[in-house]
Amino acid sequence: MTMFVFAMFLATQVSRLSPIAFSRLKLAKGFESWLGHVPIAILSALVVPEFFYHGEASGLQVNWLFVAVGVFCMGVGYVSKNLLLTTFAGIFAVAVFRFF
Repeated sequence: MTMFVFAMFLATQVSRLSPIAFSRLKLAKGFESWLGHVPIAILSALVVPEFFYHGEASGLQVNWLFVAVGVFCMGVGYVSKNLLLTTFAGIFAVAVFRFF
């Protein structure tokens, strides 16, 4: 058990200290460009599964509540260019749709 705790401690510290250790490392331009796409890929991986759910008999179904809120949030984000406002608008829209 002690070895497991030490291994988890070591893994945590390596993941925290590695950005500091590699901060002076120069990356290739193509790799830096590719890294620019990582945040949108992570956001997509978190958001897109919410648009679907498993129905009882018919398999995969669309969750129209989240699709409607997603379209609304895309509009708010396009107009406002403000991530915080878009997030709050999405939270508010889900609360309103679920209330009615």
